[in-house]
Amino acid sequence: MATTAEQKGDFTSGALVGVGPDQTLYIRDVTRFRAEWPDACQIIADTAASDELFCKEAGAKYWVGLEKVAWMRPMSQDLFAQPLFKRIQLLELAPKGDKKERASGWVARAKYDRVRIVLGPWNDAFIKEALAFDGLGLIHDDQVDSVSGAYQLVWDLKGGLVAQEDGPAVGSLAYYRGLAAESKASMDEAWDSGWGEED
Repeated sequence: MATTAEQKGDFTSGALVGVGPDQTLYIRDVTRFRAEWPDACQIIADTAASDELFCKEAGAKYWVGLEKVAWMRPMSQDLFAQPLFKRIQLLELAPKGDKKERASGWVARAKYDRVRIVLGPWNDAFIKEALAFDGLGLIHDDQVDSVSGAYQLVWDLKGGLVAQEDGPAVGSLAYYRGLAAESKASMDEAWDSGWGEED
């Protein structure tokens, strides 16, 4: 998730994104809300806690990125002081280039069918904003910015690549041999623990 906030205080937005083994970018969720800072700080922490749980259950690594701009420094300090961010890594991201440049990486992937949006109630507002996005900041673009920030976070931490686990192709002979070996090992373990013995 990456969070952004306009200096005018109109919206705060965050996006939960991930990259699959085939390098497809998945936008799992986008959150956008209006709130005064103390409340916004708590909403960000609560969202991060929920996202962390989702990623843990999915077996995915999780980091939180925060846009690094001078006027947000006091807010950043408040977030770093949250107990949650003692265990979740919170990273400040200095924006690179203008809004169009920052969005160019994931927009280019979308053109080549390498972006997926997970179905959710946030889809309509996000798609409308993405279609209207001009990169000039004249219209609301907080959601697009948050996806750009999350994409930058993945790129900075992983070099834009996700290592694909080596293993036999699904459906191959080696794949089924592996399943058989796992099944046998499971049965052996159950037998050794006393399963199947008569009282």
